[in-house]
Amino acid sequence: MGVIERALTVPHDGVRGGACEGFLAAPARGGDTGVLVLAGSSGRIEDERCRILAREGLTALSVRWFGGAGQPPGICEVPLETFVSATGLLRSRGARRIGVLGTSKGAEAALDLSVLHPGTDAVVALSRVRGRPRRSVPHPCCSARGVLPVTTGQPRSASR
Repeated sequence: MGVIERALTVPHDGVRGGACEGFLAAPARGGDTGVLVLAGSSGRIEDERCRILAREGLTALSVRWFGGAGQPPGICEVPLETFVSATGLLRSRGARRIGVLGTSKGAEAALDLSVLHPGTDAVVALSRVRGRPRRSVPHPCCSARGVLPVTTGQPRSASR
């Protein structure tokens, strides 16, 4: 599938005002689903992830949401309008449905956006869980139905 890509600037009216640099990849034949792709604390623009999504028929936009000119230097106090403007850009390009895919700290931002701003149709939040390994325990109501087990805070037994 052919992909159209371009670097761009996404203006926003956040607390500090300004703009985000970004990367847009879209299927050449167009599509009605847009995905905002948010990196974690690296702050990078996820251009390759956008290309992969575009090859699957999704219009994907990744923006630098901190650390750029006129933006917060770190990953805190980022105005929600930064993301709202980015999803607005996807809508202006024909997206009727909007998803947000975030990794690590970007996952937190994706979840915040979905809760605090209407218009997000799907969220994929990818984040590593740190700490001791957890023991999977089937929930009593679901174990016979093949539903995924829940995890508990109990470490795995050495005898297993």
